[in-house]
Amino acid sequence: LYFYFIIIFKMYNPLKIIHWNCNGLKNKMKLVEQFLIAEKPTILSLNELKMDEQNANLLLRFNGYSSVFKTRLERGNFGGGVALLIRDDIPFSESRILSSLDLELVAVRINCRNKEFLAISYYNPPDRELSYAIWDVLDESKENYVICGDLNAKTEAVGCHTLNSSGRILDEVFLTHNIISLNDNDYTPTFHSYSDTQYSEILDLFICSNSIGSKKLSYKVLDNSLLCSDHKPVETVLDFSYSPVKRDVGKPRLNFNKANWELFKEKLNEIAQNNEHFLESNLDIESLNDFFVKSVLEAAHAAIPTVKTNSWRNPLPKPVLDLISERHRLKQKIFSKKNKGKFDYLKPDFNRLSNLIKVKIIECRSLAWERFLEKLGKNVISSKPFWNKINQTRSRKCCASYPTIKFQGKEFKTDEQRAGIFGNIMQETFSDNPVKNKKHDDYIKKKVCDY
Repeated sequence: LYFYFIIIFKMYNPLKIIHWNCNGLKNKMKLVEQFLIAEKPTILSLNELKMDEQNANLLLRFNGYSSVFKTRLERGNFGGGVALLIRDDIPFSESRILSSLDLELVAVRINCRNKEFLAISYYNPPDRELSYAIWDVLDESKENYVICGDLNAKTEAVGCHTLNSSGRILDEVFLTHNIISLNDNDYTPTFHSYSDTQYSEILDLFICSNSIGSKKLSYKVLDNSLLCSDHKPVETVLDFSYSPVKRDVGKPRLNFNKANWELFKEKLNEIAQNNEHFLESNLDIESLNDFFVKSVLEAAHAAIPTVKTNSWRNPLPKPVLDLISERHRLKQKIFSKKNKGKFDYLKPDFNRLSNLIKVKIIECRSLAWERFLEKLGKNVISSKPFWNKINQTRSRKCCASYPTIKFQGKEFKTDEQRAGIFGNIMQETFSDNPVKNKKHDDYIKKKVCDY
């Protein structure tokens, strides 16, 4: 009987879903890595990535997790963006069921032993109204689902202090659709304003279909000292068991640089000729879409080689993480609405700690480079390891402004000053009446005569 219970316990894998509005992810990558190691969520939903598609492709790679994301097409680095990180042992597939809606959301289908459901990460900006159409589409599809996100929908139905237009829409959704809020009976705020320490609200929600709501085991707001944002992460655990899937950590990716495009075209033509009758007689758009997707994938596997990549990164050392936790505790103490102005004398300590953390992180990166160079040895025959290392490290900080320029003992800080000095140099260099430099002219004349 004992061994029977052990087997049952090992087979039981409840789903832990955590949602967090990170308010910019690029400078918090190491913190998220450490958070994933500590909490081990089955699914992590992220809102407000504040990065474009290129940066998301490069940075959203965490050891043991697959990522599905969507960024804003314009000015993605300045706002919005959503992502789902799914643990590698979870069977899932990306869903496009809501792709026709012009919304900041991504969805995946999670395959459990006894039920399938959609996990959806949805960010609704404060200046937009909540989309009613989402629930219409999901109801029509008969899908089970969990929507997690910063919906900016304020309503007393979920414990908010005020009511806004998105909140009114959410109230109507509750009345007309068979849905449940997993935040029920827990009125802990998930958002704390930095600018107005008196303001806090419940903005981050879990909304699910009725059948999923009956599987809820727990819900809580996490007070994690590692994560720095004006939003706190929220967690729910669902009573779903799943059969773990074994995946390679380094996932093969198509190497387009070595693709045989002639073979790719030939393979597509061959597939089209073999299925000519199907293409002429089939008018179902879904069947044709599936056929085209499968054909392109088949041709790609035949003509494009794969390369194995490894997304593993070293987490920060524990002393640095302890400093980050201490800084977060200080921040909460100083800027808490309960202690407004009471601990202002700690602000210099908070600033010194912030600078110390930056220095320590730079030291860690420098040490990693030193170890890398020692490992390579003195006689390096190729530059490839250096470029691989550079591509792995990737700069976390993007600066939108140019640095201060020093020229002839003067500093030029503003864009107008820098443009002016460059303009003067270009004018002196390429003007029809250049400034005379006798010493330079004599030097050139001598070199020409001697030649």
